[in-house]
Amino acid sequence: MGGPVRMAGKPFAPIYEMALAEAETLLGKPLDRRRVLCVGDGIVTDVLGATDQKLDCLFIARGIHGNAAIGDTGFLDANLTQALLAREGGQAAMAMADLIW
Repeated sequence: MGGPVRMAGKPFAPIYEMALAEAETLLGKPLDRRRVLCVGDGIVTDVLGATDQKLDCLFIARGIHGNAAIGDTGFLDANLTQALLAREGGQAAMAMADLIW
């Protein structure tokens, strides 16, 4: 309607800037970005957001993408995972099928 638009959620920079600033506040010192690990199951939000911020990312493959990265054995398949990430334009330092706590 003519006003400025700010996108703050993932994959946009403001949410990462806010989270990193809060981490520095809690630590009481500058944050070493090499020690930050983003964890997520959405390639176009979580993985691309981390990639754009030059942060490492752990991709949870069986999240919103279902079994697209799961091979015939029922386990995470590296080739299927890379293909899924490539189709969406993402890359992740690490991947695992599920994250349960």
